[in-house]
Amino acid sequence: MNFNFTADQLKIYDETLVFSKQHLNNNIVFRDINHEFDLQSWKKLGEKKITGLCIPTEYGGLGLSAVDTCISLQALGEGCEDNGLCFAVTAHLLACLVPIWKFGNEEQKQKYLPKLCNGTLIAGNAMSESSGGSNAFDLNTTAILNDDLYILNGEKSFVTNGTIADILITYAATNKDLGFSGINGYILDKK
Repeated sequence: MNFNFTADQLKIYDETLVFSKQHLNNNIVFRDINHEFDLQSWKKLGEKKITGLCIPTEYGGLGLSAVDTCISLQALGEGCEDNGLCFAVTAHLLACLVPIWKFGNEEQKQKYLPKLCNGTLIAGNAMSESSGGSNAFDLNTTAILNDDLYILNGEKSFVTNGTIADILITYAATNKDLGFSGINGYILDKK
């Protein structure tokens, strides 16, 4: 097996690395001390569609493969000294956008993915609960169907990107007896 990067993969890596070093490392210490999220850098990431690397182009992403996405995220991690920003991008993309892309309906994909890919919106992930941590199969939060709407009941103890997110992906049990088949994801608009 050949594990060397192809010419196209080297280009993805180099472009992300150069971009990260040039545009994402301003005032990191100041922002860290003041607990400030760098919205300007987020917008720059969105302009380059790094916030939508693996999402198909029809939904506003770059349409990169899983390997190419990992290569770009590796370069982001190497070039950007703001580890919190890197984590926010990765959680946004992999824990939020990918589930919408893979499991959302067409209306949800059209509504959310373009703005999430271009950095206009930020996504957060709400899974952790105080009783079971991030164990998706031990959720106390429930979802009960009422007419055509689900009513969610429960508490989450940690929400990745929670303070900056515009939408959240959260998980709840509809039927614990069904195991993983009884767990569903929900898009919550913070408005």
